[in-house]
Amino acid sequence: GKDSRDYQTLSEACEQTQTNCHIITRRHESNIKAAEKFKNSQYIKFTFMEDLHINNEYEYIMQQQGQASILAIPCERRKYGVGYTNIIEALPYYIPILMTHNPDIHIDLEKECIGYLIEPYDVEAWKEKIIFLRYLITNNSFKFCFWFRLGSWSKGKKRVLPIYILSWMMHRHYMFKFGIQMPLGTPVKGGLSFNHFSCIIINGATQIGHNCTIFHGVTTALKMGGSNAGVPSIGNNCVLGPGSKILGSVTLGDNVFVGANAVVTHDMPSNSIVAGIPAKVISMNGLQSTELVRQHK
Repeated sequence: GKDSRDYQTLSEACEQTQTNCHIITRRHESNIKAAEKFKNSQYIKFTFMEDLHINNEYEYIMQQQGQASILAIPCERRKYGVGYTNIIEALPYYIPILMTHNPDIHIDLEKECIGYLIEPYDVEAWKEKIIFLRYLITNNSFKFCFWFRLGSWSKGKKRVLPIYILSWMMHRHYMFKFGIQMPLGTPVKGGLSFNHFSCIIINGATQIGHNCTIFHGVTTALKMGGSNAGVPSIGNNCVLGPGSKILGSVTLGDNVFVGANAVVTHDMPSNSIVAGIPAKVISMNGLQSTELVRQHK
C-alpha cells in the first residue's frame, strides 16, 4: 500500500515465522522506520515506489501480487479507508487476504471466504494466521478440496462460468496428479481430508458427512442390482483406512473407523471399528480412534 501502514507488526510476524515478505509502499515516516529496522532481515524486503522510476506503478504492483501466495494489508488504528483497492486487485488471483480490522471498510473477509481480519498491532494473531495459511497453501489435500469445492459451487451457474472453467481445469489436474477420482458435485460436507493419495475412487452419488478422513486405495462404489443396490452413505467424523472398500447401499454411522483393506457390505453402527472381508465390528472405540486421526492430520 502507498499510505502509512503498520508494517512494523507485519514485519515482526514474518520475521518470527521465517516467512518471506515483500512490502511495496511509499516513503512515509513510519514506513521508513520499519524498513530501517528490518534492513538486514533475510525474510523482509521493502520496495519504495519512489525508487523504481517507472511509468505504470499499478502494472508493477499487479505483477508482484500475481506472484504472491498471501496478500497482507496491515492498517493502523485510525480512521482511513485504505485497503479497498488492494482487496479488489487480489480477487482475480484467488489469493487469501490477511488484513488488519478497519471499521471503515465494510467487507467481512471471513464471511466472504477470501481471508481473515486481525486486530491492530497484534503480532501473535498475524503469526497464527500466517502459519495457518502457509500450511493450507502447501497442503495437497487442501489444494484438491479447494478446487473441488469451488468447482462444485460454480457448476451450472452461468454468471460465474469463467470461475467454473478454471475450477474444472484445476480439479482435473489434481485428480490426475493425486490419483483421486471424485466428480464435481459429489455431496460432501465440510472438513474432508485426504491423508494419503493414489487409487482413491469416490462414486459421485456417495453421501459423505462432516470431518471425514480418507486414506489411499479407498473405493466407495455403486452396486447395481441384488441386495444393497445403490451407493454408500458415510456419517460424520468417519475414517476410511488404506485400501478399504464401501460397496452398495451401505450406511456408516458417525465416528466409524474402517480398518485397512476392509470390505464393507452392510450397515455399520456409530462409534464402531470395523475390519475384515466382509467387514465386521471388532470394537466400539470408534469415537476415540477417529478423534486421534483428526488430531494428527
